[in-house]
Amino acid sequence: MSDITQKIKERLSIQEVIGAYVKLKKAGASYKGLCPFHAEKTPSFTVSPDRHSYFCFGCGAKGDVFTFLEEYEGLDFKDALKTLAERAGVDIREYVPEVRNKKETDRLLDILESATVFFENELRKSVEIRKYRESRGLSDKTEKGWRLGFAPNDWRQLYEHLLKKGYTAGEMLQAGLIKKKDGGMNGGYYDTFRDRLMFPIFDQKGRPVAFSGRIVHPQETQPKYLNSPDTPVFNKSSILYGFDRARRVMRSADYAILVEGQIDLVMSHQGGFSNTVASSGTALTEEHVRMISAHTKRIIVAYDGDKAGLKAAYRASLLMLPRGMDVKVADLPDEKDPGDLAQDPVAWKDIIGKAPRAIDFFYERFVEKETDRKKRITLAREIVFPLLARMESTMEIAHYLGVLADKLGIPRDSVVKDFEKVKSEKINISDKDTAQASEVLRTLTHQESLFAILFLELGREQNVLKPATIESKLKETYGDETFDELKSLYVPRKEELSAYAERDFSGKESAIFEEMLKRAEHERTEQVINNLRSELELAERNKEHDKTKEILKKLLVATKKKERR
Repeated sequence: MSDITQKIKERLSIQEVIGAYVKLKKAGASYKGLCPFHAEKTPSFTVSPDRHSYFCFGCGAKGDVFTFLEEYEGLDFKDALKTLAERAGVDIREYVPEVRNKKETDRLLDILESATVFFENELRKSVEIRKYRESRGLSDKTEKGWRLGFAPNDWRQLYEHLLKKGYTAGEMLQAGLIKKKDGGMNGGYYDTFRDRLMFPIFDQKGRPVAFSGRIVHPQETQPKYLNSPDTPVFNKSSILYGFDRARRVMRSADYAILVEGQIDLVMSHQGGFSNTVASSGTALTEEHVRMISAHTKRIIVAYDGDKAGLKAAYRASLLMLPRGMDVKVADLPDEKDPGDLAQDPVAWKDIIGKAPRAIDFFYERFVEKETDRKKRITLAREIVFPLLARMESTMEIAHYLGVLADKLGIPRDSVVKDFEKVKSEKINISDKDTAQASEVLRTLTHQESLFAILFLELGREQNVLKPATIESKLKETYGDETFDELKSLYVPRKEELSAYAERDFSGKESAIFEEMLKRAEHERTEQVINNLRSELELAERNKEHDKTKEILKKLLVATKKKERR
């Protein structure tokens, strides 16, 4: 099949295929236009002839000519193949038997749909679990609308059900529905989810691609929530629970609500806030932020009111502010979660309506309550400055610095100088040639930038930097094993990272690569120094004199290395 798809790609230029649907304009080595997959006024959709692929910086849509037709026209792979083969003048009759077979992803989607129906039926049959569902405030309409289900407290019930429907153990493993038992049980497999209220996770087309299960009868050895692992059809870092239903409402309402858990989300929707999405089982990622910001720049973070929830809300704010988003944080009572509060739609509406800006929220919650003036100044520097440093608007930054100066009783000039120092520490562009990297640093870390350049060069016919040289330098910096782990981690994002590098680094790859490499080396050296200091402290405490001398020598070498950089 790869031969026939490659032959079609060689005969059809991707810019001509997509250009029939989207008005494209030349932009350097690529083409740019308005994204056909989400509403936007400024073009963020790029098509790369070199890489035979497209990528949208707004919503994250990506793929090749086949993916484009599947997504835009709603075709399956077989029909997309036939359509493009006809345009390219390629005879695919000899490939028809293979075309008729379902792709691996289609088979996985089928098995996940079958599992969803199984869980739905189990919930309908269980009086106890339906009462539990009602006790959580979830209505019959919500149960049906969100296709809630129940995984029985049985080791192999789903496994045996799916076997009877013709699915193999290998397919179930790949879909994350079963696990393999080491040296025990007949057949050696058992259900991943047991005794859990099941929430199907849907992709942007509304198809079940994964599950999250909430324990019904809590046990000390079992986590409260259990989530599907990443699979060929599910990547938790790039899927938001409820996004398939919320995105249109987010756009029309021009704001979104972000919660953490499944019950939080469905209760918020049940209460009338259909613009709610959830990060669901993982920390918020850059990809999540891009998905939301493609539809609205206004967001209210409504995480749990406990310490962990506040920490997560702060981190989410740091991620969203660099994209020019207006970030607010809902002020939830301590130890209360949105799922409980949304059971009263009027009270929930009041909390959402009164949500303060993120900077105001964190200042009032942590800084203002501190009575010691010196500690308040320190807290303002540690908590408020990082948020301000990530804001795009210089006018807003100036406004908040003035307000902060008044509240702390410090001359404005002193606050501004201290803030500029903190901001420069965060960005730290070393010379004029690489100052352009400051724009990129708001979306890509130095590590992501390094691998973005690597993937860009690997996909090029004519290289600016030799991929072998890049890999050699990265292995020298990170070590062979860590390099391999990082490369595996970033491979699923290859298209996205290549698109960023092509857009932002073109013509200056060498300068940016060297700058990012310096940052990586500095970070690595800092890590070595910190580890050595910990080892030194332990050796001194245990009075291991020889070992202490050895560690001191290593620490001296590492410190000198840091100073040279």
